Amino acid sequence: MKKIVLKVEGATCHHCEKRIEDAVLKAKNVFGSKASYKDGQVEIFYEGEIDIEEIKRNIESEGYRVI
Repeated sequence: MKKIVLKVEGATCHHCEKRIEDAVLKAKNVFGSKASYKDGQVEIFYEGEIDIEEIKRNIESEGYRVI
């Protein structure tokens, strides 16, 4: 298992966390995610190779900004 952390702006509540987590899980080889609006980040758990740009697009399509 591998993990990366992305900084995310715009999340303000638990509902936001869920939307970000669901967006991340759409990407290939991602099997888990844990967003925190308080910390302004999302942890992404994966195996193999992932497409970071796809993940960023998925998050941003929900109205949040990856920094």
